[in-house]
Amino acid sequence: MWAYIRYFHIVQPDNNEAFYDASHTDFNTYNQFYEDNIPYFNKLDINGKYKFVERSIEINERIEIQTREELVFTHEMSMYISGCLTQLTYGFKNPHIEMLKGVVIYPNHFYSRLVENWVKGLAMGNGVVFLSWYHFVEGYEDSRDTYNLGLHEFAHMLRMQTMSSSNLDNKFSNYFNEYNEIAMMSFISHRNGTDDFFREYGSTNEAEFFSVCIENFFEIPDLFEAELPTLYYHLCYLLNQNPLNTSDNYTFDREDVKLVNKEVESKIPEYEHIYSKHEKMFWEQATSINLFVFLVLILAAIANGRYLYLFNISLLLIASSSIILLVRYLYFKNLKSILNNDYLVHFFKRVVPLLTIICILFDYVILQ
Repeated sequence: MWAYIRYFHIVQPDNNEAFYDASHTDFNTYNQFYEDNIPYFNKLDINGKYKFVERSIEINERIEIQTREELVFTHEMSMYISGCLTQLTYGFKNPHIEMLKGVVIYPNHFYSRLVENWVKGLAMGNGVVFLSWYHFVEGYEDSRDTYNLGLHEFAHMLRMQTMSSSNLDNKFSNYFNEYNEIAMMSFISHRNGTDDFFREYGSTNEAEFFSVCIENFFEIPDLFEAELPTLYYHLCYLLNQNPLNTSDNYTFDREDVKLVNKEVESKIPEYEHIYSKHEKMFWEQATSINLFVFLVLILAAIANGRYLYLFNISLLLIASSSIILLVRYLYFKNLKSILNNDYLVHFFKRVVPLLTIICILFDYVILQ
């Protein structure tokens, strides 16, 4: 029952994702604005542009934007900000960064009491991003200078989101720690001065390094891929998009992963585990307990000579395991998703012991 619910209500692929309402009254306004101001938008085909605009409108309706120091708010500001967020989350099933509650815009540099200095932008733990409007716009005027204030600050919020809760894209949340381990090798090299690809500010700390990576990812993907292919493609996997794939709306699918894995040092997962961040935490923390209880129950049954009992439990285990594997096969539509080494380790080390415990409890509570 768990597998059935999980497949049909949580992880079933969204077959309607490519279809958008072309008749939206605001489409022409957004389309023209983004064509004039966001280079990323111009390389999308018509379906990709519909998707981008619809997501931008959806984001626009959910975040509050305020201005300071007599700066006059305009509709162009909201389109710009929602477009920046859409670019960052374009590969996610859900375009929203739930932690982001609002954006406060200053005309130019502003003084922050928190850091006791003049700044261009800040991303706060309470879900508010502060931006210098002059520098936000400047970030899009030169699309290859590796400076984009909006992408930089919203990347901070994206990172904070995945560290605080599960209300974010499952792939990003589940894979961020693995990505971070790979990124740390580049971060250490950058901090030590042995790698000068990123600007110096990226060596400040891990959070700033991630945001600087995001800026380079979108602004100079060709140079990023040539200089640091492993980091670049793991970032593609993390964000579920490839800025170099301009012929197919920046997609980065399993076939791309297969090709990339022939070149990169650290392999990208070809098949994902399909669970939420909280489920991942459960598997990581409960594995040792599950294995211990599993061994105790099995040894106790053997010691008491209850072989028929073990046979019945085995039948339940085979049936429930088959359902779990079938759901995974239906999700990926490929037998290799079940035979994948990483998943097999997960299945036999974590899933089977837990299923066995559940089957024994079921037998004890229901059948006895």
